[in-house]
Amino acid sequence: MSKSQEKEQLTTEQHDNSDLRGTLFFNMLLGVFLVLSWLGVWAIYMSR
Repeated sequence: MSKSQEKEQLTTEQHDNSDLRGTLFFNMLLGVFLVLSWLGVWAIYMSR
C-alpha cells in the first residue's frame, strides 16, 4: 500500500471512531430554542 492509501485508511478509521453522543441532543435543543423563539415573536405580533 502506498503512503497516501495508509493515511486515508487511518483517517477513515479515526472518523468512524468519533463520538457523536451529544450531537442529537444539542441539535434537538437548538431546534426547540428556534421554535420557541419563533412562537414568541409570533405571539408578540398577534398581541399588537
